[in-house]
Amino acid sequence: MKKLFILFALILASPTFAQITVEGTISDANGKPPILAHAHIGKYNEDAKKSTSTECSKEGHFSVKIAKAGIYALRLSAVDHEEISIPLILDEKDKHIEVNVRLRANAFIKDPDKITVIGDWNKFAFASSEQMTPVRANDMLSYYTYERTATGDTMSYQLMGTTTAGHSVNGTMADYFTYDGGGDYRSVIRTKPGQKVTITFDPSKEHYNTDADLPKVEIKNNQYLKKAYELSVAVEKMERESTVIPPGGGAATIPADKYKAILDNLKRIYADALKSGDIKFSQFAAVMLAKEFNPTYEFGSDNAEIVVKAVPATSPLWVMAPYEIRAIAGLVDKKTGDAYLKEFKNSPERSIRAIAYADDMEQAVKAKDTKEWRRLYELIKKDYGDVPEIKWTMVENNPDAVVMTGKPIPDFEVALLDGSGKVSNTSMLGKYYMIDFWATWCGPCVREMPAIHKAYEKFKGRKGFEILSLSMDAAESQIAPFRAKKWKMPWLHAFIPGVFEAELAKKFEVLGIPKPILVGPDGKVVAMQEELRGEELEKTLGKFLGQTD
Repeated sequence: MKKLFILFALILASPTFAQITVEGTISDANGKPPILAHAHIGKYNEDAKKSTSTECSKEGHFSVKIAKAGIYALRLSAVDHEEISIPLILDEKDKHIEVNVRLRANAFIKDPDKITVIGDWNKFAFASSEQMTPVRANDMLSYYTYERTATGDTMSYQLMGTTTAGHSVNGTMADYFTYDGGGDYRSVIRTKPGQKVTITFDPSKEHYNTDADLPKVEIKNNQYLKKAYELSVAVEKMERESTVIPPGGGAATIPADKYKAILDNLKRIYADALKSGDIKFSQFAAVMLAKEFNPTYEFGSDNAEIVVKAVPATSPLWVMAPYEIRAIAGLVDKKTGDAYLKEFKNSPERSIRAIAYADDMEQAVKAKDTKEWRRLYELIKKDYGDVPEIKWTMVENNPDAVVMTGKPIPDFEVALLDGSGKVSNTSMLGKYYMIDFWATWCGPCVREMPAIHKAYEKFKGRKGFEILSLSMDAAESQIAPFRAKKWKMPWLHAFIPGVFEAELAKKFEVLGIPKPILVGPDGKVVAMQEELRGEELEKTLGKFLGQTD
Protein backbone atom coordinates (compact mmCIF):
# COMPACT_ATOMS: atom_id res chain seq x y z
CA MET A 1 0.00 0.00 0.00
CA LYS A 2 2.88 2.33 0.84
CA LYS A 3 4.45 1.69 -2.58
CA LEU A 4 1.18 2.54 -4.31
CA PHE A 5 0.90 5.78 -2.35
CA ILE A 6 4.43 6.84 -3.27
CA LEU A 7 3.77 6.04 -6.95
CA PHE A 8 0.55 8.06 -6.88
CA ALA A 9 2.35 11.00 -5.28
CA LEU A 10 5.08 10.90 -7.94
CA ILE A 11 2.48 10.93 -10.72
CA LEU A 12 0.80 14.00 -9.23
CA ALA A 13 4.15 15.77 -8.94
CA SER A 14 5.29 14.88 -12.45
CA PRO A 15 5.68 17.98 -14.70
CA THR A 16 4.31 16.01 -17.65
CA PHE A 17 0.89 16.26 -16.05
CA ALA A 18 0.93 20.07 -15.99
CA GLN A 19 -1.26 20.05 -19.08
CA ILE A 20 -2.35 22.94 -21.26
CA THR A 21 -5.93 22.87 -22.53
CA VAL A 22 -6.74 24.19 -26.00
CA GLU A 23 -10.42 24.28 -26.82
CA GLY A 24 -12.91 26.09 -29.00
CA THR A 25 -15.42 25.73 -31.78
CA ILE A 26 -15.16 25.08 -35.53
CA SER A 27 -17.87 26.49 -37.81
CA ASP A 28 -18.34 25.97 -41.52
CA ALA A 29 -18.32 28.79 -44.08
CA ASN A 30 -22.02 29.42 -43.38
CA GLY A 31 -21.38 29.78 -39.66
CA LYS A 32 -22.97 26.42 -38.81
CA PRO A 33 -21.52 23.24 -37.25
CA PRO A 34 -19.69 21.24 -39.95
CA ILE A 35 -20.82 17.81 -41.13
CA LEU A 36 -17.63 16.43 -39.56
CA ALA A 37 -14.66 18.33 -38.13
CA HIS A 38 -11.40 17.60 -36.31
CA ALA A 39 -8.76 19.41 -34.27
CA HIS A 40 -5.18 18.21 -34.73
CA ILE A 41 -2.20 18.99 -32.50
CA GLY A 42 1.38 18.32 -33.53
CA LYS A 43 4.83 19.84 -33.28
CA TYR A 44 5.39 22.80 -35.56
CA ASN A 45 6.54 21.68 -39.04
CA GLU A 46 5.96 18.03 -38.12
CA ASP A 47 4.39 15.62 -40.60
CA ALA A 48 0.62 16.09 -40.31
CA LYS A 49 0.12 12.34 -40.01
CA LYS A 50 2.01 12.37 -36.71
CA SER A 51 -0.44 14.82 -35.15
CA THR A 52 -2.98 13.79 -32.54
CA SER A 53 -6.48 14.17 -33.99
CA THR A 54 -9.66 14.77 -31.99
CA GLU A 55 -13.13 14.60 -33.52
CA CYS A 56 -15.31 17.61 -32.74
CA SER A 57 -18.74 17.29 -31.17
CA LYS A 58 -21.86 17.67 -33.31
CA GLU A 59 -21.82 21.33 -32.32
CA GLY A 60 -18.26 21.71 -33.62
CA HIS A 61 -16.64 21.94 -30.18
CA PHE A 62 -13.17 20.54 -29.54
CA SER A 63 -10.89 20.24 -26.51
CA VAL A 64 -7.32 18.94 -26.65
CA LYS A 65 -4.58 18.58 -24.04
CA ILE A 66 -0.90 19.46 -24.53
CA ALA A 67 1.52 17.87 -22.08
CA LYS A 68 4.21 20.54 -21.99
CA ALA A 69 5.29 23.93 -23.24
CA GLY A 70 6.69 24.24 -26.75
CA ILE A 71 5.85 25.30 -30.29
CA TYR A 72 2.94 23.46 -31.87
CA ALA A 73 0.62 23.69 -34.84
CA LEU A 74 -3.10 23.55 -34.18
CA ARG A 75 -4.73 22.39 -37.40
CA LEU A 76 -8.50 22.56 -37.79
CA SER A 77 -10.28 20.71 -40.59
CA ALA A 78 -13.82 19.92 -41.73
CA VAL A 79 -15.62 18.17 -44.58
CA ASP A 80 -15.92 20.40 -47.69
CA HIS A 81 -13.49 22.96 -46.21
CA GLU A 82 -9.85 24.00 -46.38
CA GLU A 83 -7.74 23.07 -43.39
CA ILE A 84 -6.26 25.92 -41.37
CA SER A 85 -3.06 25.87 -39.27
CA ILE A 86 -2.51 28.12 -36.26
CA PRO A 87 0.91 28.43 -34.59
CA LEU A 88 0.82 27.88 -30.83
CA ILE A 89 3.92 29.17 -29.01
CA LEU A 90 3.23 28.00 -25.47
CA ASP A 91 5.17 28.46 -22.23
CA GLU A 92 4.67 27.17 -18.68
CA LYS A 93 2.33 30.05 -17.83
CA ASP A 94 -0.19 29.03 -20.48
CA LYS A 95 -2.93 26.86 -18.97
CA HIS A 96 -5.99 27.45 -21.13
CA ILE A 97 -6.30 28.69 -24.73
CA GLU A 98 -9.62 29.29 -26.48
CA VAL A 99 -9.74 29.32 -30.29
CA ASN A 100 -12.90 29.75 -32.36
CA VAL A 101 -12.71 29.37 -36.15
CA ARG A 102 -14.99 29.80 -39.12
CA LEU A 103 -13.41 27.90 -42.00
CA ARG A 104 -13.26 28.65 -45.71
CA ALA A 105 -15.05 26.24 -48.03
CA ASN A 106 -13.10 24.33 -50.67
CA ALA A 107 -12.74 26.52 -53.76
CA PHE A 108 -14.16 24.43 -56.60
CA ILE A 109 -12.96 24.84 -60.17
CA LYS A 110 -15.91 25.93 -62.32
CA ASP A 111 -14.97 23.95 -65.42
CA PRO A 112 -12.07 21.58 -64.63
CA ASP A 113 -10.09 19.91 -67.41
CA LYS A 114 -10.79 16.56 -65.80
CA ILE A 115 -11.65 14.94 -62.48
CA THR A 116 -10.07 11.71 -61.30
CA VAL A 117 -11.09 9.36 -58.51
CA ILE A 118 -9.13 7.24 -56.04
CA GLY A 119 -10.50 4.90 -53.41
CA ASP A 120 -10.13 1.92 -51.12
CA TRP A 121 -10.00 -0.31 -54.23
CA ASN A 122 -6.57 1.10 -55.16
CA LYS A 123 -5.47 2.05 -51.63
CA PHE A 124 -5.97 5.72 -52.51
CA ALA A 125 -2.89 5.67 -54.76
CA PHE A 126 -2.61 8.74 -56.99
CA ALA A 127 -0.57 6.76 -59.52
CA SER A 128 -3.56 4.54 -60.41
CA SER A 129 -6.34 7.14 -60.26
CA GLU A 130 -9.11 6.86 -62.88
CA GLN A 131 -10.95 9.56 -64.76
CA MET A 132 -14.60 10.40 -64.15
CA THR A 133 -16.97 10.84 -67.10
CA PRO A 134 -18.34 14.35 -67.63
CA VAL A 135 -22.09 14.47 -68.30
CA ARG A 136 -23.41 17.48 -70.17
CA ALA A 137 -26.94 18.76 -70.71
CA ASN A 138 -27.69 21.44 -73.33
CA ASP A 139 -23.94 21.92 -73.88
CA MET A 140 -23.57 22.81 -70.20
CA LEU A 141 -21.48 20.73 -67.82
CA SER A 142 -23.81 19.19 -65.23
CA TYR A 143 -21.96 16.52 -63.28
CA TYR A 144 -19.37 13.71 -63.40
CA THR A 145 -19.81 9.95 -62.92
CA TYR A 146 -17.66 6.91 -62.23
CA GLU A 147 -18.92 3.32 -62.09
CA ARG A 148 -17.46 0.48 -60.06
CA THR A 149 -18.55 -2.87 -58.65
CA ALA A 150 -18.52 -3.00 -54.85
CA THR A 151 -16.55 -5.74 -53.10
CA GLY A 152 -17.68 -5.04 -49.54
CA ASP A 153 -20.22 -3.30 -47.32
CA THR A 154 -18.80 0.16 -48.06
CA MET A 155 -16.92 2.01 -50.79
CA SER A 156 -14.64 4.89 -49.78
CA TYR A 157 -13.27 7.44 -52.27
CA GLN A 158 -11.75 10.88 -52.90
CA LEU A 159 -11.62 13.17 -55.94
CA MET A 160 -8.76 15.06 -57.54
CA GLY A 161 -9.06 18.03 -59.89
CA THR A 162 -12.17 19.52 -58.28
CA THR A 163 -10.57 22.32 -56.23
CA THR A 164 -7.96 25.02 -56.74
CA ALA A 165 -5.95 23.57 -53.82
CA GLY A 166 -4.88 20.68 -56.03
CA HIS A 167 -5.07 17.86 -53.48
CA SER A 168 -7.60 15.05 -53.02
CA VAL A 169 -10.88 15.93 -51.28
CA ASN A 170 -14.21 14.31 -50.46
CA GLY A 171 -16.97 14.17 -53.06
CA THR A 172 -20.59 15.32 -52.94
CA MET A 173 -22.03 11.78 -52.84
CA ALA A 174 -21.68 10.03 -49.47
CA ASP A 175 -23.56 8.28 -46.68
CA TYR A 176 -20.93 9.50 -44.24
CA PHE A 177 -17.34 10.78 -44.15
CA THR A 178 -14.01 9.79 -42.57
CA TYR A 179 -10.82 11.76 -41.97
CA ASP A 180 -7.94 10.81 -44.29
CA GLY A 181 -5.10 11.62 -41.88
CA GLY A 182 -3.68 14.45 -43.97
CA GLY A 183 -6.11 17.35 -43.68
CA ASP A 184 -8.90 16.16 -45.98
CA TYR A 185 -11.83 13.74 -45.90
CA ARG A 186 -13.08 10.65 -47.69
CA SER A 187 -16.63 10.04 -48.85
CA VAL A 188 -18.05 6.66 -47.83
CA ILE A 189 -21.00 4.93 -49.55
CA ARG A 190 -22.84 1.97 -48.05
CA THR A 191 -22.86 -0.91 -50.54
CA LYS A 192 -23.40 -4.63 -50.96
CA PRO A 193 -20.80 -7.02 -52.44
CA GLY A 194 -21.32 -7.31 -56.21
CA GLN A 195 -23.44 -4.14 -56.39
CA LYS A 196 -22.73 -1.78 -59.29
CA VAL A 197 -22.19 1.68 -57.84
CA THR A 198 -22.19 4.94 -59.79
CA ILE A 199 -20.27 7.64 -57.94
CA THR A 200 -21.58 11.07 -58.91
CA PHE A 201 -19.89 14.41 -58.36
CA ASP A 202 -22.36 17.28 -58.64
CA PRO A 203 -20.81 20.75 -58.15
CA SER A 204 -24.27 22.32 -57.86
CA LYS A 205 -24.69 20.67 -54.46
CA GLU A 206 -22.07 22.95 -52.92
CA HIS A 207 -23.84 25.89 -51.28
CA TYR A 208 -21.25 27.42 -49.01
CA ASN A 209 -20.49 31.09 -48.37
CA THR A 210 -17.53 32.24 -50.49
CA ASP A 211 -16.71 35.28 -48.33
CA ALA A 212 -13.17 36.43 -49.19
CA ASP A 213 -12.56 37.26 -45.51
CA LEU A 214 -12.72 33.61 -44.52
CA PRO A 215 -11.28 31.89 -42.62
CA LYS A 216 -11.90 33.89 -39.45
CA VAL A 217 -9.95 33.06 -36.31
CA GLU A 218 -10.70 34.32 -32.80
CA ILE A 219 -8.13 33.69 -30.05
CA LYS A 220 -9.83 34.98 -26.94
CA ASN A 221 -7.53 34.81 -23.95
CA ASN A 222 -3.95 35.07 -25.19
CA GLN A 223 -2.88 38.34 -26.80
CA TYR A 224 0.53 37.02 -27.79
CA LEU A 225 -0.90 34.10 -29.77
CA LYS A 226 -3.53 36.41 -31.27
CA LYS A 227 -0.88 38.86 -32.49
CA ALA A 228 1.40 36.04 -33.71
CA TYR A 229 -1.39 34.51 -35.79
CA GLU A 230 -2.51 37.87 -37.19
CA LEU A 231 1.06 38.69 -38.23
CA SER A 232 1.45 35.29 -39.91
CA VAL A 233 -1.75 35.86 -41.89
CA ALA A 234 -0.79 39.44 -42.78
CA VAL A 235 2.61 38.34 -44.14
CA GLU A 236 1.01 35.52 -46.13
CA LYS A 237 -1.43 38.02 -47.62
CA MET A 238 1.36 40.46 -48.56
CA GLU A 239 3.29 37.65 -50.23
CA ARG A 240 0.22 36.45 -52.13
CA GLU A 241 -0.72 39.93 -53.34
CA SER A 242 2.87 40.72 -54.36
CA THR A 243 3.53 37.51 -56.29
CA VAL A 244 3.59 37.75 -60.08
CA ILE A 245 3.10 34.65 -62.25
CA PRO A 246 4.26 35.16 -65.86
CA PRO A 247 1.62 34.61 -68.58
CA GLY A 248 1.89 31.05 -69.84
CA GLY A 249 3.70 29.84 -66.73
CA GLY A 250 7.21 30.10 -65.39
CA ALA A 251 8.71 30.95 -62.03
CA ALA A 252 6.53 33.01 -59.72
CA THR A 253 8.36 36.14 -58.55
CA ILE A 254 7.93 39.09 -56.23
CA PRO A 255 9.11 42.46 -57.60
CA ALA A 256 12.12 43.80 -55.68
CA ASP A 257 10.22 46.84 -54.40
CA LYS A 258 7.38 44.65 -53.11
CA TYR A 259 9.88 42.34 -51.41
CA LYS A 260 11.55 45.32 -49.73
CA ALA A 261 8.13 46.58 -48.60
CA ILE A 262 7.47 43.25 -46.85
CA LEU A 263 10.85 43.41 -45.09
CA ASP A 264 10.32 47.04 -44.07
CA ASN A 265 6.88 46.26 -42.71
CA LEU A 266 8.21 43.41 -40.58
CA LYS A 267 11.11 45.54 -39.42
CA ARG A 268 8.66 48.25 -38.33
CA ILE A 269 6.51 45.74 -36.44
CA TYR A 270 9.63 44.40 -34.72
CA ALA A 271 10.76 47.90 -33.73
CA ASP A 272 7.30 48.85 -32.39
CA ALA A 273 7.15 45.68 -30.27
CA LEU A 274 10.65 46.27 -28.93
CA LYS A 275 9.84 49.89 -28.11
CA SER A 276 6.69 48.88 -26.22
CA GLY A 277 8.66 46.37 -24.16
CA ASP A 278 7.01 43.32 -25.73
CA ILE A 279 10.20 41.29 -26.08
CA LYS A 280 8.34 38.04 -26.71
CA PHE A 281 6.43 39.37 -29.73
CA SER A 282 9.48 41.29 -31.01
CA GLN A 283 11.35 37.97 -31.21
CA PHE A 284 8.46 36.41 -33.11
CA ALA A 285 8.48 39.35 -35.56
CA ALA A 286 12.25 38.93 -36.00
CA VAL A 287 11.81 35.25 -36.87
CA MET A 288 9.09 36.18 -39.36
CA LEU A 289 11.60 38.61 -40.86
CA ALA A 290 14.14 35.79 -41.10
CA LYS A 291 11.58 33.57 -42.86
CA GLU A 292 11.47 36.12 -45.68
CA PHE A 293 15.12 35.60 -46.57
CA ASN A 294 15.39 34.95 -50.30
CA PRO A 295 18.74 34.56 -52.07
CA THR A 296 17.24 36.12 -55.19
CA TYR A 297 16.93 39.50 -53.46
CA GLU A 298 19.03 41.67 -51.19
CA PHE A 299 18.02 40.83 -47.62
CA GLY A 300 20.46 43.32 -46.14
CA SER A 301 23.01 43.11 -43.33
CA ASP A 302 20.87 45.51 -41.27
CA ASN A 303 18.00 43.03 -41.26
CA ALA A 304 20.38 40.15 -40.53
CA GLU A 305 21.76 42.05 -37.53
CA ILE A 306 18.23 42.58 -36.21
CA VAL A 307 17.53 38.85 -36.38
CA VAL A 308 20.83 37.74 -34.81
CA LYS A 309 20.58 40.27 -31.98
CA ALA A 310 16.88 39.72 -31.29
CA VAL A 311 16.63 35.94 -31.35
CA PRO A 312 19.04 33.74 -29.37
CA ALA A 313 20.54 30.91 -31.42
CA THR A 314 19.04 28.43 -28.95
CA SER A 315 15.51 29.89 -29.17
CA PRO A 316 12.86 27.24 -29.92
CA LEU A 317 11.29 29.82 -32.25
CA TRP A 318 13.84 28.77 -34.85
CA VAL A 319 11.71 25.70 -35.65
CA MET A 320 9.70 28.19 -37.72
CA ALA A 321 12.66 29.18 -39.93
CA PRO A 322 15.55 26.75 -39.42
CA TYR A 323 16.78 26.75 -43.03
CA GLU A 324 17.44 30.50 -43.21
CA ILE A 325 19.87 30.81 -40.30
CA ARG A 326 23.13 29.99 -42.09
CA ALA A 327 22.52 32.53 -44.84
CA ILE A 328 21.48 35.21 -42.36
CA ALA A 329 24.47 34.55 -40.10
CA GLY A 330 26.66 34.97 -43.17
CA LEU A 331 25.46 38.56 -43.61
CA VAL A 332 26.74 39.81 -40.24
CA ASP A 333 30.41 40.11 -39.28
CA LYS A 334 32.24 36.77 -39.45
CA LYS A 335 33.04 36.50 -35.75
CA THR A 336 29.42 37.06 -34.72
CA GLY A 337 28.06 34.84 -37.48
CA ASP A 338 30.41 31.93 -36.72
CA ALA A 339 29.62 32.13 -32.99
CA TYR A 340 25.90 32.16 -33.75
CA LEU A 341 26.09 29.07 -35.96
CA LYS A 342 28.19 27.25 -33.36
CA GLU A 343 25.60 28.00 -30.68
CA PHE A 344 22.83 26.95 -33.05
CA LYS A 345 23.98 23.35 -32.61
CA ASN A 346 23.08 23.61 -28.90
CA SER A 347 19.41 24.20 -29.65
CA PRO A 348 17.01 22.30 -27.36
CA GLU A 349 15.13 21.28 -30.52
CA ARG A 350 16.58 18.09 -31.99
CA SER A 351 15.35 18.89 -35.51
CA ILE A 352 17.21 22.21 -35.44
CA ARG A 353 20.44 20.55 -34.35
CA ALA A 354 20.04 18.07 -37.18
CA ILE A 355 19.53 20.85 -39.72
CA ALA A 356 22.58 22.71 -38.36
CA TYR A 357 24.82 19.69 -38.88
CA ALA A 358 23.24 19.02 -42.29
CA ASP A 359 24.09 22.61 -43.29
CA ASP A 360 27.71 22.00 -42.28
CA MET A 361 27.72 18.83 -44.38
CA GLU A 362 26.40 20.70 -47.44
CA GLN A 363 29.18 23.27 -47.00
CA ALA A 364 31.73 20.45 -46.93
CA VAL A 365 30.22 19.02 -50.12
CA LYS A 366 30.48 22.39 -51.87
CA ALA A 367 34.09 22.76 -50.69
CA LYS A 368 34.81 19.20 -51.94
CA ASP A 369 36.17 18.38 -48.48
CA THR A 370 35.52 14.65 -48.74
CA LYS A 371 36.91 13.80 -45.30
CA GLU A 372 34.70 16.33 -43.46
CA TRP A 373 31.73 15.43 -45.68
CA ARG A 374 31.94 11.77 -44.71
CA ARG A 375 32.56 12.56 -41.02
CA LEU A 376 29.46 14.74 -40.80
CA TYR A 377 27.37 12.30 -42.81
CA GLU A 378 28.20 9.45 -40.42
CA LEU A 379 27.56 11.68 -37.38
CA ILE A 380 24.17 12.78 -38.68
CA LYS A 381 23.23 9.26 -39.75
CA LYS A 382 24.04 7.95 -36.25
CA ASP A 383 22.46 10.70 -34.12
CA TYR A 384 19.79 12.26 -36.36
CA GLY A 385 19.08 9.71 -39.06
CA ASP A 386 15.37 9.56 -38.17
CA VAL A 387 14.75 13.34 -38.37
CA PRO A 388 12.39 13.88 -41.34
CA GLU A 389 13.54 17.47 -41.97
CA ILE A 390 16.93 16.22 -43.22
CA LYS A 391 15.82 13.07 -45.04
CA TRP A 392 16.13 14.71 -48.46
CA THR A 393 19.58 16.18 -47.91
CA MET A 394 20.87 12.89 -46.48
CA VAL A 395 19.91 11.15 -49.71
CA GLU A 396 21.19 13.96 -51.94
CA ASN A 397 24.51 14.23 -50.07
CA ASN A 398 25.15 10.58 -49.36
CA PRO A 399 28.87 10.09 -50.15
CA ASP A 400 27.98 6.56 -51.24
CA ALA A 401 24.96 7.56 -53.35
CA VAL A 402 24.30 5.61 -56.53
CA VAL A 403 23.57 8.76 -58.53
CA MET A 404 26.22 11.43 -58.10
CA THR A 405 28.72 13.41 -60.15
CA GLY A 406 31.52 11.22 -61.46
CA LYS A 407 29.59 7.94 -61.25
CA PRO A 408 28.04 6.00 -64.14
CA ILE A 409 24.32 6.56 -64.59
CA PRO A 410 22.29 3.51 -63.40
CA ASP A 411 21.08 1.11 -66.06
CA PHE A 412 17.70 2.09 -67.44
CA GLU A 413 15.42 1.54 -70.41
CA VAL A 414 12.18 3.42 -71.08
CA ALA A 415 9.63 3.42 -73.89
CA LEU A 416 9.15 6.79 -75.58
CA LEU A 417 5.63 8.22 -75.49
CA ASP A 418 5.60 9.01 -79.21
CA GLY A 419 5.97 5.31 -79.99
CA SER A 420 9.30 5.77 -81.77
CA GLY A 421 11.08 3.16 -79.67
CA LYS A 422 13.04 2.86 -76.46
CA VAL A 423 15.86 4.82 -74.88
CA SER A 424 18.44 3.39 -72.49
CA ASN A 425 21.72 4.31 -70.86
CA THR A 426 23.41 2.24 -73.57
CA SER A 427 21.62 3.86 -76.52
CA MET A 428 22.53 7.34 -75.25
CA LEU A 429 26.28 6.66 -75.04
CA GLY A 430 28.37 9.10 -77.07
CA LYS A 431 26.21 12.17 -76.39
CA TYR A 432 25.38 14.60 -73.63
CA TYR A 433 21.82 14.31 -72.35
CA MET A 434 19.79 15.56 -69.41
CA ILE A 435 17.39 13.27 -67.59
CA ASP A 436 14.65 15.29 -65.90
CA PHE A 437 12.27 13.65 -63.42
CA TRP A 438 9.16 15.87 -63.39
CA ALA A 439 5.32 15.93 -63.26
CA THR A 440 2.54 18.22 -64.46
CA TRP A 441 1.35 18.62 -60.85
CA CYS A 442 4.79 19.74 -59.64
CA GLY A 443 4.88 23.56 -59.28
CA PRO A 444 8.70 23.82 -59.18
CA CYS A 445 8.89 21.60 -62.28
CA VAL A 446 6.54 23.90 -64.21
CA ARG A 447 8.48 26.95 -63.06
CA GLU A 448 11.62 25.47 -64.64
CA MET A 449 9.98 25.23 -68.07
CA PRO A 450 11.05 28.66 -69.43
CA ALA A 451 14.70 27.99 -68.56
CA ILE A 452 14.64 24.46 -69.98
CA HIS A 453 12.98 25.53 -73.25
CA LYS A 454 15.44 28.38 -73.68
CA ALA A 455 18.42 26.11 -73.00
CA TYR A 456 17.12 23.37 -75.30
CA GLU A 457 16.66 25.80 -78.17
CA LYS A 458 20.20 27.05 -77.63
CA PHE A 459 22.04 23.74 -77.19
CA LYS A 460 19.92 21.11 -78.97
CA GLY A 461 22.15 18.71 -80.92
CA ARG A 462 25.38 20.32 -79.74
CA LYS A 463 27.67 17.35 -78.95
CA GLY A 464 24.51 15.27 -79.33
CA PHE A 465 22.70 17.12 -76.52
CA GLU A 466 19.17 15.88 -75.82
CA ILE A 467 16.67 15.99 -72.97
CA LEU A 468 14.79 12.96 -71.65
CA SER A 469 11.82 13.94 -69.46
CA LEU A 470 10.56 11.14 -67.21
CA SER A 471 7.04 11.94 -66.06
CA MET A 472 5.98 10.96 -62.53
CA ASP A 473 2.35 11.89 -63.04
CA ALA A 474 -0.46 9.77 -61.63
CA ALA A 475 -1.52 8.85 -65.18
CA GLU A 476 0.11 9.00 -68.61
CA SER A 477 -3.00 10.75 -69.95
CA GLN A 478 -2.09 13.89 -67.98
CA ILE A 479 1.02 14.61 -70.05
CA ALA A 480 -0.39 15.31 -73.54
CA PRO A 481 -2.94 17.98 -72.45
CA PHE A 482 -0.22 19.78 -70.50
CA ARG A 483 2.09 19.85 -73.50
CA ALA A 484 -0.72 20.90 -75.84
CA LYS A 485 -1.98 23.78 -73.71
CA LYS A 486 1.04 25.00 -71.75
CA TRP A 487 4.57 23.93 -72.68
CA LYS A 488 5.47 22.05 -75.88
CA MET A 489 8.54 20.33 -74.38
CA PRO A 490 9.88 19.31 -77.86
CA TRP A 491 12.25 16.59 -76.64
CA LEU A 492 12.15 12.93 -75.57
CA HIS A 493 9.44 11.77 -73.16
CA ALA A 494 8.64 8.67 -71.15
CA PHE A 495 6.16 7.87 -68.38
CA ILE A 496 7.16 6.27 -65.08
CA PRO A 497 4.12 4.60 -63.46
CA GLY A 498 4.14 4.39 -59.68
CA VAL A 499 5.34 7.94 -58.88
CA PHE A 500 7.94 7.79 -56.05
CA GLU A 501 7.33 4.08 -55.51
CA ALA A 502 8.34 3.28 -59.09
CA GLU A 503 11.35 0.98 -59.43
CA LEU A 504 13.17 3.51 -61.61
CA ALA A 505 12.51 6.34 -59.13
CA LYS A 506 14.00 4.26 -56.33
CA LYS A 507 16.98 3.25 -58.49
CA PHE A 508 17.68 6.94 -59.20
CA GLU A 509 17.09 7.88 -55.53
CA VAL A 510 14.28 10.29 -56.39
CA LEU A 511 12.73 11.73 -53.22
CA GLY A 512 11.57 15.00 -54.74
CA ILE A 513 11.15 16.61 -58.13
CA PRO A 514 12.33 18.21 -60.30
CA LYS A 515 15.51 16.13 -60.31
CA PRO A 516 17.65 16.97 -63.37
CA ILE A 517 20.78 14.91 -64.10
CA LEU A 518 23.28 15.73 -66.86
CA VAL A 519 25.07 12.70 -68.32
CA GLY A 520 28.24 12.84 -70.39
CA PRO A 521 29.19 10.85 -73.53
CA ASP A 522 30.87 8.18 -71.39
CA GLY A 523 27.66 7.55 -69.45
CA LYS A 524 28.84 9.23 -66.27
CA VAL A 525 27.02 11.99 -64.39
CA VAL A 526 28.71 15.36 -64.93
CA ALA A 527 26.24 17.66 -63.13
CA MET A 528 22.93 17.48 -61.29
CA GLN A 529 20.27 19.26 -59.26
CA GLU A 530 20.95 22.97 -58.53
CA GLU A 531 23.61 23.15 -61.26
CA LEU A 532 20.78 22.48 -63.74
CA ARG A 533 18.05 24.74 -62.34
CA GLY A 534 16.99 28.21 -63.45
CA GLU A 535 19.76 30.46 -64.74
CA GLU A 536 22.39 27.89 -63.75
CA LEU A 537 21.19 25.51 -66.46
CA GLU A 538 22.61 27.52 -69.37
CA LYS A 539 25.85 28.17 -67.51
CA THR A 540 26.36 24.48 -66.80
CA LEU A 541 25.48 23.39 -70.34
CA GLY A 542 27.80 26.04 -71.72
CA LYS A 543 30.60 24.64 -69.58
CA PHE A 544 30.27 21.18 -71.14
CA LEU A 545 28.86 21.92 -74.59
CA GLY A 546 30.65 25.16 -75.34
CA GLN A 547 29.17 28.65 -75.38
CA THR A 548 27.09 29.73 -78.38
CA ASP A 549 26.19 33.13 -79.73
